[in-house]
Amino acid sequence: MLATVCYVIDALTRFLAPSLADTSAAIFILPDIICDVSLLAYLLIRGVKTPRTTAAGLSSEPEPAH
Repeated sequence: MLATVCYVIDALTRFLAPSLADTSAAIFILPDIICDVSLLAYLLIRGVKTPRTTAAGLSSEPEPAH
């Protein structure tokens, strides 16, 4: 959420006050990088959920009734 807010504020600053574009980019680059890297790390570490399988290779979860 923080990265989204930073992106929006940076874009508005570039549009409404182009003379401050370099300053706003320098201010918002660190929060953007921290948020993006932390999201990437979360997805790499916790984001992958594989279903558990039994010895026969079948899913341990029952199939839904039709």
